[in-house]
Amino acid sequence: MTLSCRAADQKVESGSLLSIENVFPNPFTVDFNIKIYSNERDQVLMKISDVYGNIIEQSTLAPSEGEAAIRMNGEQWASGIYFIEITTGNQRIIRKIVKAD
Repeated sequence: MTLSCRAADQKVESGSLLSIENVFPNPFTVDFNIKIYSNERDQVLMKISDVYGNIIEQSTLAPSEGEAAIRMNGEQWASGIYFIEITTGNQRIIRKIVKAD
């Protein structure tokens, strides 16, 4: 996993503290990227699980306020559907991603 952070030029919708800006490519075969935005300097928990609820990857991120770009390697994962869950404070966001052959 590679993480890079930068201050973002735009703000998230009013009241939102966290958002997943983009997950690409989707479907993926080897690597994929996750772009998240936070307007707070809170610790962020990221979990990736399969359709059975098994946790495939889990990490704690401490991005600075703004945008964080995360590059994930899923080459060893089986083909199928996975869920990316980003949690901070009392906010949780889930996005679906597909691993293709």
